[in-house]
Amino acid sequence: MLHALKEKFKESLSSVLPVALIVAILAATVAPVESGIFLSFCAGVLLLVLGMGLFTLGADSSMLEIGKKAGAKLTESKKIWLIAFVSFVIGVIVTVAEPSDLTTDSSAPLPS
Repeated sequence: MLHALKEKFKESLSSVLPVALIVAILAATVAPVESGIFLSFCAGVLLLVLGMGLFTLGADSSMLEIGKKAGAKLTESKKIWLIAFVSFVIGVIVTVAEPSDLTTDSSAPLPS
């Protein structure tokens, strides 16, 4: 478990660090900021890395296992209609649950 947590922290660090370094370089050269603001930014980066690491560990240890087991049982049945139906239902649920789709839909201009 500790090894998996370490790996997730490495993944989140590799995602956040490039952007954080660019912002830090810009804050030091082009757009200087107060030291308090910069320290707040550094604390935010640290908390973001910790949060992303914990979230991905939780997602991997729970949701992915559920998906793997459900998928294995579903394909064992070899009923194509059941696989298609479950896939359709999951697709509808994911689409309805995704709030960014609704935001994008209402803010996008209609083509003329």
